[in-house]
Amino acid sequence: MERLLTQDEVVEILGLDRLGLKKPKEALRHLRRMGQIGYVRIVGKIMFTQEQIEEYIERNSVPALEDMR
Repeated sequence: MERLLTQDEVVEILGLDRLGLKKPKEALRHLRRMGQIGYVRIVGKIMFTQEQIEEYIERNSVPALEDMR
């Protein structure tokens, strides 16, 4: 079974804490509420799988110009 990631870990993985945001956890919460990133709720705690994070990154990746030719 895949290890679950905490909100703090996902904030760090996505770099939300390095974007100059005042509340990076709020940015993550917004992504969840908008359905942009999947999550798991266990006993009221919000957790994420590595696969959910990878899917979010893949969907939001922009190809290089040479990849578009």
